[in-house]
Amino acid sequence: MPRQTSGSIDMSGWFEDSAGDSFSLSMTSGPSWASVSGSTLNLSTPNVTGPKGASITENVTISATDQSGASSSITFAVQVNK
Repeated sequence: MPRQTSGSIDMSGWFEDSAGDSFSLSMTSGPSWASVSGSTLNLSTPNVTGPKGASITENVTISATDQSGASSSITFAVQVNK
């Protein structure tokens, strides 16, 4: 996963299949400061407490479901530094 400095991540192209189906993306687990809209993962800035250099790491799971109901998911960590 590339280092992300803005408040959103474009997830188009993360999932594909041989039939060329389009997908509906959703966040099935993750922190309250992350949400999915269309193919974009939006990140609000959480409050990171502690000394300079402190960080928090949260796991995010994104699920993709096609028109036939087939689905796949990916889980990754998002780290936010103070």
